[in-house]
Amino acid sequence: MSDSIMGLTPSQALQMFNYALVLIYGLLLTVGVAGGCATSREKRMVGLMCPVFLVLQSAAGLMLGVSAAEKLYPLLVHLPLVLGLMLGRMAESQLRISITLGHGTPAAFLDSPIAMFFIAISILSVAYSLYNMRKKAAK
Repeated sequence: MSDSIMGLTPSQALQMFNYALVLIYGLLLTVGVAGGCATSREKRMVGLMCPVFLVLQSAAGLMLGVSAAEKLYPLLVHLPLVLGLMLGRMAESQLRISITLGHGTPAAFLDSPIAMFFIAISILSVAYSLYNMRKKAAK
């Protein structure tokens, strides 16, 4: 009988479980720092984001290793949550306006060369970061 859980040793599995608990605590702490959940909509968003972040963190841990998931933790969890809580309403209304101006399709975001530039820079930045982390993990 193998002593591994989804390719992880029991020690690594417990470490991932620990990070899941830290994730939940971090989410609650981040919500508190960001001003809490004033409306039921914000409460639902935080409740729905917790499983999303758990899956994202687990996937990062399995693909990149536990040490890389530790390093990416603030980027994977706190940044999107704080941005969502702080800018959520404003971003949603502006997205609605943009899609309305684009006649119901998100293609309006791809028409502008500036938008394409920022999308390309974002994709390249994430790809380069992942490449460097894999390269360091291989050493």
